[in-house]
Amino acid sequence: MRSLSKWLLGLVLTLLLAGVLALLLAVQTNPVVAQRAAVSVADVDRVVAMARLHDPRRALPGQLRRVVLREREIDLLVDHAARRWLAANARAQLQPGRLIVQASFNAPAGYWLN
Repeated sequence: MRSLSKWLLGLVLTLLLAGVLALLLAVQTNPVVAQRAAVSVADVDRVVAMARLHDPRRALPGQLRRVVLREREIDLLVDHAARRWLAANARAQLQPGRLIVQASFNAPAGYWLN
């Protein structure tokens, strides 16, 4: 029983240390994702309207739907959502078989959580 307690305590301390280390590595002085300079209102309106049109909450049960989006449209949607709900900068990139999303949150004292 005593060895199990030591093992569990060691596991908890290791996980706690790994979490603190991950947080320290994520906090940086510069954002990984810089604020976008030129995004037109028309582009954002177009992709937001497309997202509203294909909202999965409005689909009929059992009905299969498919939406085809280009990388630019996904990137605009991700960035718009990050700015609106998280006050963050974000970008999305398509790679074969995966979607890579990066975000930068403004942290206190001039730091960024990337």
